[in-house]
Amino acid sequence: MSYLAAGVIAFGMYLLYDLNSFTWKNRILHTFFLIGSVILAVSTAVCFMTLVKAYGPPVWRIVIFGALAVSQAALLVYTLFFALPFEKTYTRLEENPPVYTEGVYSLCRHPGVVWFFFLYLFLALLTGQRLMMAVCICYSGLNVLYVWFQDRVTFRRTLSGYEAYQRETPFLIPNGKSICKCAGYFRTVEEDGDEI
Repeated sequence: MSYLAAGVIAFGMYLLYDLNSFTWKNRILHTFFLIGSVILAVSTAVCFMTLVKAYGPPVWRIVIFGALAVSQAALLVYTLFFALPFEKTYTRLEENPPVYTEGVYSLCRHPGVVWFFFLYLFLALLTGQRLMMAVCICYSGLNVLYVWFQDRVTFRRTLSGYEAYQRETPFLIPNGKSICKCAGYFRTVEEDGDEI
């Protein structure tokens, strides 16, 4: 139960971080995204390690679902911290920066939610335990509610051009057009890299 409570606290901190971005603009509350992320990561790691030590999943589960979980964790970290301009996104309290629509953000408006869900799903399948599946469902549900709030309230107030982005790009589930756009972006980046 404490793991689920940690998720509620972490997502509550995310919500305060968002509210702060267009209301109070307090520097302490601006750190809540980072603090919430640490709470979520530590809670997940402790829950996962406790279950692995207690139940010792078979090697095939560790190899298959471990590799899949690592791939999703890498995508999540890339999407949140490397695909976006880090300083503008997380450290400055800049007024209405332009929305970022390239790369994974052309796939859907909140690609991190997709990687987040699959990360927790693969961790649950790795452990084979109901508690980890409950954590997956709880954290993923809270994440969807959080990005829905961002999509309807926060980003409309804090990012210029967000409403046009909403019209052009799917919310969570990529479609054929958005997949082609994303693939085209990375193909262009790869070609530009080959020329250097």
